[in-house]
Amino acid sequence: MMKSRRLPALVAVLALALSACAGDADQDTGEGATDGMSRDSGIPGSNGSEAAARERSADEAGDGGATDAGDGAPAATIASSAADAESSRLVAETGEAPNPATESPEIQTFTFGRDIIFTADVILLVDDVVGTTERAAVAVGSVGGVVFGQNSQSDPEPRSTMTFKVPPAEFQNALTRLGELGTIQSQTVSAEDVTDRVVDLESRIQTAQASVDRLRGFLAGSGDLEAISRLEAQLLERETLLEQLRGQARKLESQVGLATIVLTIRQATRLEPAAGFEVAVTAFAGHDAGAGCPGDDDLVIDEGHPFTVCWALTNTGDVHLGEINLRDDRLGVDMADVTAVDGSLIEPTAPSTTLVLAYETTAARDHGLETRVRAVPVSEDGDRLGLGARTQTTSAALAVEPDDSLPGFGDSLRASGRLLAYLGSIAVLVIGATVPFLPVLILAAVAMWWTRRRRAVANL
Repeated sequence: MMKSRRLPALVAVLALALSACAGDADQDTGEGATDGMSRDSGIPGSNGSEAAARERSADEAGDGGATDAGDGAPAATIASSAADAESSRLVAETGEAPNPATESPEIQTFTFGRDIIFTADVILLVDDVVGTTERAAVAVGSVGGVVFGQNSQSDPEPRSTMTFKVPPAEFQNALTRLGELGTIQSQTVSAEDVTDRVVDLESRIQTAQASVDRLRGFLAGSGDLEAISRLEAQLLERETLLEQLRGQARKLESQVGLATIVLTIRQATRLEPAAGFEVAVTAFAGHDAGAGCPGDDDLVIDEGHPFTVCWALTNTGDVHLGEINLRDDRLGVDMADVTAVDGSLIEPTAPSTTLVLAYETTAARDHGLETRVRAVPVSEDGDRLGLGARTQTTSAALAVEPDDSLPGFGDSLRASGRLLAYLGSIAVLVIGATVPFLPVLILAAVAMWWTRRRRAVANL
């Protein structure tokens, strides 16, 4: 009674196994079977029609096997069921259904029974190439990966290229850990579905193996030396093809079984901070302690009238500027003569800020300006950054109209004063020139007086 119950179940299991095997062979019956027929048709003692009949029988036995999996469910249905199961798991864990529009850009390594090759190329910028290389090996090893190859160099710049093999389930985890070791300059990730290639290779291997077995059978039963020679040549060709197909299958199997990550570690280039400034020169009539700065860049002032010169120094770099020095030889001005209207002459000038300086004077003829400004890049605390001083020279012209009006009482008084001052300066100059000779003059005068007195006494 027990045997009668087990027999139907055993028959069903055998039928499913035969159907699956026939289904795999059906993927390449068109190419493989035709190739085998064309090569075997010339073998002595073989019957081409019988071989074709055997191939057709195999096709009929495996009809529909390639499109069904398991107990007859279509492959698409199985993949859909797996996707539904994964979605249900996510709903159970998070309470929310996955939204493809807002899904994380991370690579999902769910294969749903497919043969997929995961690869990634990552370029990482770091400060310490040697230390990061060691940490990268540890990071990948912690997720079950191994270092498959490494190439390091120090000239012209430190650089290391590492190839890792990791389990597909840990592919994204390995990428995350490697990205934490530095700054990712570029990252390319790809997933290639090679299921059709794997099925095709398996079918071609089965066909080639069957052809090799048939040739060996023909060779064992043949007694003709010429036929044996032809069979051995064809057998060698078929065995070579079979090994090539098996090699391709092993390569695909290794690529599918372990994801590949090629990591390039490069030395991060330190960019020198930009340091610079711009200077604008303006002026306005009158004196107001620089409140009117900035003034006009096209100003005409009457001779003798007061006016104010303004310099606006704008920090156009990304570091502070200190030790600012301004000098204008044509105007006769240096830093001791100017006043800070906006900003400070003591504190460093921050990036994108403007230091405004002012100088008050009186218009005279040919008031040309040629200002040279020097500044040193410094830190926020005023320490030099070692970037070298920056200098800039700015030229400008100030139009001064001569005073052609008739002199008045005040003008006459001022002119008389200037004349007296001039004459006084001449007198001072004469006195200064004769002072060194004064003792000689005194001695000469005494000598002359003594001589005249002796003559007068002698005449008496």
